[in-house]
Amino acid sequence: MRLDDHLEGIIIEYDVLRTFPFGGPLVPMEIPGKVLNTILNTGLIANQGKGGYFQIPNVSGQKNAWRIKGEALQEDKTYILALPESVAQGKEARLSVFADYTYVKKERLTMYGQEVPNDLRNVVIAYMAEQ
Repeated sequence: MRLDDHLEGIIIEYDVLRTFPFGGPLVPMEIPGKVLNTILNTGLIANQGKGGYFQIPNVSGQKNAWRIKGEALQEDKTYILALPESVAQGKEARLSVFADYTYVKKERLTMYGQEVPNDLRNVVIAYMAEQ
């Protein structure tokens, strides 16, 4: 979400569209741990406040000592990330490394037993509807 948004009360579709003005599909991408370490150093440290800053609930730690779901990042392990397609294409600040990897885009996703059009905003709305 954008840092300047403060939403209270009943949140409507307009609020989601305003908060996420750039939609687009979400895509899975397999990344080697060594590259993920570099990506985290860039996205969570170098890019903070400058664009290309990640929101990652399962990551903790600090530069070159990242933990994924409580376990130390392993450089020889493959990790699967869910990314906005524009990020996966390497179009975000200092994250062109993503362009070196492939992904498969689906037109629809299944969430909570329902099909949802694959757009970040639709995914957020479906998630919020279940909370």
